[in-house]
Amino acid sequence: MKKINVGKKVLSMLLVAFLLVTNSLVVGATPRKESAWPQFRGETLNPGVTDSKTPRSSEEIEESWAKKMGTGWSFSDPIVVGSYVYITDSSNVKKLDKKTGDIVLEKPLAERIGFFSRMAYGEGKLFVPVGEGRIQCIDANTLESLWITKVNPSDMSLQAISPVTYYNGYVYMGATSGSADKGIFYAVSAKDEDPSVGDEIKEYTWTYSPSEGKKGYYWSGASIIGNSIVFGGESGQVVSHSLTTDAVIDTLEINEAIRTSIHYDIKTGRIYIATKAGNIHSVKVNSDGTFDKSSLITKKIGSDITSSPVSYNGRIYVAGGGALSGAGFSVLDANTLEIIYQINDIASQSSPILTTAYATAENNYTVYLYLFNYKNPDDIYVIKDFQGNTEPSYEKVATPSKPQYNSSSAAIDEEGSIYFKNDSGYLFKFINKVNGAFGVEDVIDIINRLPNIENITLNDEISINDVMERYKDLSDEDKLMVTNIDKLNAALEKINDLKDADKEVERLLVEIKELPDEITLEDKAKVKELFDSYDKLSEEHKLKVTNADKLINSYKTIIKLEEAEAIKDMEAKIAKLPELKDIVLDEEEKINNLYKEFTNLSEDVQNQVTNKDKLIEAKEKIDYVRGEVTSIEKDIWEKINPENITLENKNIVYGLISRYNALDERDRKYVNHFDEVLDAKKVIDTLEKAEEKVDVKPEVKPETKPEVKSEVNTQTNLPKTGGVNSVILIFISAIILTTGTILFLKNNNLRKEIKK
Repeated sequence: MKKINVGKKVLSMLLVAFLLVTNSLVVGATPRKESAWPQFRGETLNPGVTDSKTPRSSEEIEESWAKKMGTGWSFSDPIVVGSYVYITDSSNVKKLDKKTGDIVLEKPLAERIGFFSRMAYGEGKLFVPVGEGRIQCIDANTLESLWITKVNPSDMSLQAISPVTYYNGYVYMGATSGSADKGIFYAVSAKDEDPSVGDEIKEYTWTYSPSEGKKGYYWSGASIIGNSIVFGGESGQVVSHSLTTDAVIDTLEINEAIRTSIHYDIKTGRIYIATKAGNIHSVKVNSDGTFDKSSLITKKIGSDITSSPVSYNGRIYVAGGGALSGAGFSVLDANTLEIIYQINDIASQSSPILTTAYATAENNYTVYLYLFNYKNPDDIYVIKDFQGNTEPSYEKVATPSKPQYNSSSAAIDEEGSIYFKNDSGYLFKFINKVNGAFGVEDVIDIINRLPNIENITLNDEISINDVMERYKDLSDEDKLMVTNIDKLNAALEKINDLKDADKEVERLLVEIKELPDEITLEDKAKVKELFDSYDKLSEEHKLKVTNADKLINSYKTIIKLEEAEAIKDMEAKIAKLPELKDIVLDEEEKINNLYKEFTNLSEDVQNQVTNKDKLIEAKEKIDYVRGEVTSIEKDIWEKINPENITLENKNIVYGLISRYNALDERDRKYVNHFDEVLDAKKVIDTLEKAEEKVDVKPEVKPETKPEVKSEVNTQTNLPKTGGVNSVILIFISAIILTTGTILFLKNNNLRKEIKK
């Protein structure tokens, strides 16, 4: 009996020792993150992605609680920090117990918030966007104010409705006027310089505004890429800016309003930008923060997109269809932006949130994405996707107990619970009622999903750190049951080796020496990879790369060869454009994309494109025709009142018909609602005939009326005059007038519904 007790003690000591040894690398790798969902779209460096076991079906999901937080739109999206959920109503910040939804603490804000407020967390502080485009810093424990940013000029009347980004000691946000004509993007230090003062005025570290066009940042979120922050706004200018100094690294003009967060995919090295014009753009970002403008690609997927993209495993996911948007949910190839499939049944303004918790090699890395229906009821949708999939698979899994309109996005905690708010003023929590806990087998699975050690690169650092955090969440007893901990330790060691600057210098010295003397485009990938690695070194370590001149010259040669190739490619694309007489709106997307590609070339390269005038003339014609089509549609909308068509509208109607007929017949189909003009003409003709019969005048020469050259399906032959008894004609005219009025009232109701 005594020996058994001693054996147990020895075994316990051995197990503890084993635990300490196996944990040594893991514990020392990086501190445990404080927050499961620290800001809009989650993690700063891996936004929109979680590894939590969220509910996948209606059988797994259940509403845990619903709590009244505010009224209408004026309260924030939630964030999750430790055991608490933080949210603001129109004028207060609230700290909730995430298990019960009960308010633990509540304090007033310095300013009221706007219709949208997306706070961030870092260093034990909350960074809350408030009135006048300001950020208020609040202690997350006590909810006491620590500082607030300076007041902007009163003539700007700014709103803080863009997401706040916290990263590495600094806070970033864009602000806008209501019209988005004015605005700034700014950075401030997160540090509380004077802890004794709660209303300390924080000065900007730097600010930025476009030099031309609209300057506002409306729902515009940023992306952290290396030592730069990339953001875009209403002007359509994408900016790469230094994180901590007032230095612009590069700009990219896409000339379309950006009301989404820019998304960076570390695997492809590309950013993805969804715009109000309904396009998604993608461009590579170089290691120095500049844009590889020759890599810009664009795809039209809908209209008026306000959903931020998310990426995983070579695919891009973005929502649409909410409010005025004409697109549903889209899945695209991350390298080409080709549409894999779309789901037009899901109309959402949410930014999709993706979980990798269930992805394995056996199920082709199946992931699940979460969206809310924009209109009331704001049903929760789950979309299933996997590698190689080309067909939609989705389910409406639940409806909140207080349904309403919903423009928010989900916040996910470690246990797979989903938090969100809608326009009812309620905050909701939905749970995985089957099994949201992350256990030993789950940790073993995600370790197995890590790349083989020889294939690990610095791009895998985020996912390896996420696995490490899941491992550290286990109890000491459960950690002993993780049978593949050696692979995790080896992965962490490989990452540390890759980050070792001296080892990188040694590699560069060898591989630069092996570069050929005559550089061609076949050497492009290798030269750029070496140059990117060299550029990431500190100035001290760069001095150790004694053959750096050879690398720099090789890089310059590649740039020149790329420019020559870009000129040749651009000239070939322009040559394929139709002649000017055949430039119609069918070619609009092609011409706009080509013109955008052309303008993103350097000025020197543009001047070397020999047939650039053909493209410029095509662009000018497309812009003119589009402007005329838009102007006609605007006049139809503003000047044709279906409820009150009179003879006073005659000149307006005939003028619209003349302008319509002046368009190329191939462009007329792009004029929306022209059938309303034709219907108005019918009513006017009927009114004229009725008036002629009431006041008969001999030999009145009929006024010349324009011929309508239209393929609008609703057009009918104009009524003819002749020797018909006047009483019968008046009776027939009354019937036609009544019928036309009914049709117009129906049409007007439809237009009102659209405006809603």
